[in-house]
Amino acid sequence: MNKKKIGVILLSGGCKCAFQAGALKAIEKHVPRENIRYLQAASGGTLNAAKFVSDGFKATPLVQLWREVEKLGVSRLFDLTTVVLNQIGKDKPNKRVEELLQNIDARKIINSNTRLDIVVRNLRTNEAELFSSKNIGTKDNEDRRLIKLILASASIPGVMPSVHIDNNDYCDGFVWIPEALEDIKDTLDLILVIDPEHQVDPFTPENRPAFIPAGSWKSLGGSNYIYFDNLKKSLRMLEMIVGQGKNLVIKPVKTYPNLTVVTFSKGEISDSIEQGYMLTTQALQRI
Repeated sequence: MNKKKIGVILLSGGCKCAFQAGALKAIEKHVPRENIRYLQAASGGTLNAAKFVSDGFKATPLVQLWREVEKLGVSRLFDLTTVVLNQIGKDKPNKRVEELLQNIDARKIINSNTRLDIVVRNLRTNEAELFSSKNIGTKDNEDRRLIKLILASASIPGVMPSVHIDNNDYCDGFVWIPEALEDIKDTLDLILVIDPEHQVDPFTPENRPAFIPAGSWKSLGGSNYIYFDNLKKSLRMLEMIVGQGKNLVIKPVKTYPNLTVVTFSKGEISDSIEQGYMLTTQALQRI
């Protein structure tokens, strides 16, 4: 892997994204820092990507953070009272996640040679949009704008309020955008898609919820359910863009019954991290 230039796509998944911390630890060990040329992320994957780059492409602080979350419980990320208020449309900020973002160095991300693309959803158009760390906005407001985009990408509808940026409200992007690799594909030898086993359509006719909390209603577009990219469809698009054999999906092979977007049971975070590290290490060693 010493000569391969890689891109990494970190899909959404909430607490399941602990798997990606282990994957990034394996990438740190087996891929030279200068060979990580591109990152794209949505939701919890954005928090992982931002911290990884901010910490100089070192995954140990990220792993430690996830273990702290596991030790202190889900309240380390989500205050129950705030979640309930957002469920009834009160739009209360999630102080837990905002505290985590205070330790992310936006300037390091912007100045990095690695491009970070962040996916968010525009609530006015109900479309996923992508913002790049290489074209973040006006110079006098770049750092704050980047932090707001990271927060917006992780703002789960009904759990966290939307984030106001440039006269628009943005929330969790959920999807990823393979088309974004069109202009960088020729510089990459391999694209790793780190899927925490979450990127599926939850609103199929069989699974469509009978009731949607008020806090989620605007984000879900009223009666028009938000569109979730199907992983297979996105991978086919990625293969068309970058060519056959250049992308590799890494995802858990073990199911964690209580590890969801906003919950987990004792031991599931640690086990997910270890599985992410093991499976990514095995994949990289085979290349």
